[in-house]
Amino acid sequence: MDPITRAMSQLASDAEAFWRAHPSQLLPLLAAEDQREDVVQALRLYEARPENRRPFVVFRAPFEEATAYFSGLAEQIGADHERVREGAAKEGVSLPSFAGDYATAPSSALTSAALAMEQAARLLGSRFDGLVIALVPHHVTDEAGWRESVRALAATRRAARVRLAILAPPHGPLAAILGNEGARFHVDPGSVWAFLKQLSPEASARAAAAEPGAKLRALLLGATEALGAGKPVEAAALYREARTVCQAARLVEQEAAVLMALGGACLAAHAPDLAAESYRQAAVLAEQAEAWPLACQARLGMGGAYLLREEYAAATVAYRAAAAAAERARIVPLHVEALRMAGTCLSRLGLEDEAILAWNTAAEARAA
Repeated sequence: MDPITRAMSQLASDAEAFWRAHPSQLLPLLAAEDQREDVVQALRLYEARPENRRPFVVFRAPFEEATAYFSGLAEQIGADHERVREGAAKEGVSLPSFAGDYATAPSSALTSAALAMEQAARLLGSRFDGLVIALVPHHVTDEAGWRESVRALAATRRAARVRLAILAPPHGPLAAILGNEGARFHVDPGSVWAFLKQLSPEASARAAAAEPGAKLRALLLGATEALGAGKPVEAAALYREARTVCQAARLVEQEAAVLMALGGACLAAHAPDLAAESYRQAAVLAEQAEAWPLACQARLGMGGAYLLREEYAAATVAYRAAAAAAERARIVPLHVEALRMAGTCLSRLGLEDEAILAWNTAAEARAA
């Protein structure tokens, strides 16, 4: 798994661990302001996990004034519930309509939003475990008002079926209220180079020994530093130059590994379509070289990029290809994960029989 995707997956794992320890507590999403979109993508991947049984409401409106903000939140909760209800109906599952009217006086806007959370979670019934509300405001104009609103939310009692998460940049206006424990989005600046070496040690050794080895290493280290500094566009440019060096030296596996890193940089730059294409090219090269572990990782990255775009059919194809590569590489955990994600995408397409078959195959692979 490339460093960006790994960071997104780790945020979800941290969130699960936090809520297991504190079932009704507000979860801080610990990430810098400029990582807001990374957090949103991480939440979407979190929601798509096969084991997740909670729809997500990701509210991205700016916080400029409390009444408008929380009235808008209540409206989105109701609208998102209706979309879940429509999707469930296509699968033959009937859910009650969200009929509550939360157009209330300014002094009760936050309370009405909290009531909307409770009602939506209850209406989802036994088919779901509840609801996740994630507040990821595009910007905050009134920091004092935001801080007091979050303080009130943190003190509000919630049913276990309601999970509430809030973007809380370190040293930001919420730090004193929420503390430093939560789900963190973090990309280790040194992880990209380590990832490249791990994916293709033989190719890395050949690159180091080859004439362009020093230049390639400098480009990769520069890209790693740019990514760690929050400059994914600059990192992507350096990865493209590194790919050119690989092509000139005919370092096929190394080129594939660089393309993997480029895919991660594209994700960080909020360009999942470019990320998917970069992962696809990496997969093709790895498959030609019969580097099946690398091919599997590339197809998994490709599937994740399509998943962020809600292109479930394309994601299914990518995850099935990842499963086939993992099987050839005899890597059982990746084989199982690819099958599970294929099942999730098939379920999103309404193909429940095929989804169940994929999940059953994953269970059999794990037990083998």
